[in-house]
Amino acid sequence: MDKIEKLPHSDTYARLGASEIQGVGVFAIRDIPAGTNIFSDDQLGVYWYDKARVDSEVTDPAIKSYYTDFCILQDGKYGCPINFNSMTLGWYMNEPLEGTVSNVRVDDNYDFFAERDINKGEELTTKYSVFSEPMHRY
Repeated sequence: MDKIEKLPHSDTYARLGASEIQGVGVFAIRDIPAGTNIFSDDQLGVYWYDKARVDSEVTDPAIKSYYTDFCILQDGKYGCPINFNSMTLGWYMNEPLEGTVSNVRVDDNYDFFAERDINKGEELTTKYSVFSEPMHRY
């Protein structure tokens, strides 16, 4: 067995919790400095599936809601985790409340960075329209 120097919490900045915005959200478990790649060890990636195929093959509303609640929509394709059982924290981030500004930005690789210093206990939010076309989510 390989010796691993870092403990599993070393680069962990957030965890899931009950959100006042929408259901489940992502919350800072420590202060996060501006510019931090919050989920830097998440290497699972985004996988793209034709929306038309999903719409024709997925008829169960409970399963379809995975696509509309969690996935990215771009150019007629859903960006998803490789399997919904593999969803990491980033898939659970909510949008900020109306009239407030998100504290997390997303780059072209779908990496999440602290837009500003984020305080321990604060919910992480991001603006979906920056990286996804609009779709009914709730």
